[in-house]
Amino acid sequence: MLGRFVFTLCLLVSNPSHASISDHIGMELDALPWLTGGYYLSGWYAKNNLRYRGVIAKVNVPNAFLENGFKDKEIAAYAVIVDYFPRLDLTGIWYGAGLEYWQSRVSSKTDNVTAEYTNTVLTAGLGYA
Repeated sequence: MLGRFVFTLCLLVSNPSHASISDHIGMELDALPWLTGGYYLSGWYAKNNLRYRGVIAKVNVPNAFLENGFKDKEIAAYAVIVDYFPRLDLTGIWYGAGLEYWQSRVSSKTDNVTAEYTNTVLTAGLGYA
């Protein structure tokens, strides 16, 4: 129920007429976590050429993508990211870097034992807006 509420909220604020409360804050939506039965919520604040993003997501990895002998992998991710736009109007190409923290769980097919582990990941990317 909470997942549907958050998904609906993200769709409403992702609509271009609602996406930005001002020129400097907004939300974004990533469909992949929702398609796997997880969730995704991201908000951002921008000032001058920089956009600061926070992300909370959970992905249920399909078993077809796991190595033999494993099942039911879940990843909960938390990220803080800073994006740089060469243009002040926050359009065009952007470059980003940040830090992610992943909490993961996976089960063994043979003995049903579940392992939990964490990763801290440096991330970098680019895009076009």
